[in-house]
Amino acid sequence: MQSQPLSKFVHRVSSCAISAIVGVGATVALVMAINSSPSTAQAASQTPRLVTRIASLNSSPSLTLTGETTNNLFGVSVSAAGDVNNDGYDDVIIGADGYSSNKGRVYVFLGSANGLSNTPSVTITGEGNLDLFGYSAQTAGDTNGDGFDDVIVGAFGYSGFSRQGRAYLYLGNVNGLSTTAAITLTGESGLNYFGQRAATAGDVNKDGFADIIIGAPGSPSLSIQGRTYLYLGSASGLSATPALTLTGESSNDSFGWSVGIAGDVNKDNYTDVFVTARGYLTNTGRVYIYHGSASGLSTTPALTLTGQTANEFFGHSASAAGDINQDGYSDIVIGASGYMSQTGRAYVYLGGVSGLGASPVITLTGQATTYAFGNSVGTAGDINGDGYSDIVVGAEGYLSSTGQAYLYLGTVSGLDSTPTITLTGENVGDHFGARGSTGGDVNHNGVDDLIIGAPYYLNYTGRAYLFNGVAVASNKLYLPLIMR
Repeated sequence: MQSQPLSKFVHRVSSCAISAIVGVGATVALVMAINSSPSTAQAASQTPRLVTRIASLNSSPSLTLTGETTNNLFGVSVSAAGDVNNDGYDDVIIGADGYSSNKGRVYVFLGSANGLSNTPSVTITGEGNLDLFGYSAQTAGDTNGDGFDDVIVGAFGYSGFSRQGRAYLYLGNVNGLSTTAAITLTGESGLNYFGQRAATAGDVNKDGFADIIIGAPGSPSLSIQGRTYLYLGSASGLSATPALTLTGESSNDSFGWSVGIAGDVNKDNYTDVFVTARGYLTNTGRVYIYHGSASGLSTTPALTLTGQTANEFFGHSASAAGDINQDGYSDIVIGASGYMSQTGRAYVYLGGVSGLGASPVITLTGQATTYAFGNSVGTAGDINGDGYSDIVVGAEGYLSSTGQAYLYLGTVSGLDSTPTITLTGENVGDHFGARGSTGGDVNHNGVDDLIIGAPYYLNYTGRAYLFNGVAVASNKLYLPLIMR
């Protein structure tokens, strides 16, 4: 099979192609672009003008998936898995790190013309108690160029209380996903928390194979300085030795708390990555952007972003945002869930010819203290098929941890500052929105779908909800131009 440079899902991110009770309803905002400034002389013209962009997302989940038993924490991670069987439909992976005395499990659900299956095609279980296998579970892209997307699963609790940590790569195939790891990577020493985050890095050296980035925020040993490791893909599979190891600036930084693909922020055709250090400077937090190149990932950050105040936890979450303004450059979103007594914030930064901007184009703030707005942030893909990437922000602390998730739409001028739809959990204590991400396009209808986790549902049994995007017949509404 001819090799592909990236998975279809990862390619959409890297190349920039990309209030309600759940099951009851949703609050939807139509964002108007009418200039309401008063004028003494106005004349109507027949020239049309775009004044609104209509958002579309099913406000009730098309599918609700529930964990097997109490304390499973099903939904602690939710993500697109790419297309693991290369059938043209994106698939989803869900983690339950509490399963069987915190041994942990992951479940892969396949997409189809009828939507996402309600039965997992593959279930994989961790090696031992306390491994927390599945706390991180995401698409890996196509690491060996065989045309099937792979997945990477972290188990940062591996080796019991020593928390050395592991990450496992599983290869896609025509039948779905292999249940045996193609490669197992292990942390350097105890308390490394290796694999707390493990994700695709895209293709940092443009060799046609997807690469992997893994965070170990506890490394080295007891310092909590943190480390991050880059592993390169190849025709023979993922390398067992990191091509690059990055270390945090100082003790207690937790460098590597969150890691992942940033897309191509400077449009040089090499994918870039982010690494967060939420503990930097008394939990003010920092985020580092590293650019890809023909020789691989840079050892020096192209940009370093720092939070505003102590205990903001800037970089608690971070994600590629796709291309929210369709200018050809990838953008990113960063969460700071501790801002102002856990009111929380999310910051969006735009890519450009020199890379990512040093100032956010928009700052979103939570509604009230303890809501932890920004505890999770992610790309929503293109939820309404208008060509602009959208984002999702979680606030798992909303209303005594019932939890909410907010969908913001991309536009030609950037991101709408008002959520087009707000989704709310079912019960107090569910922590709905603890995780939120695009699920890819599970039914191949041309628009992306959204998946939200609520890992504390029903005594920590956990739930995950899939919301389908809906392509609008026309996302342009024209009214006569008012001449001034």
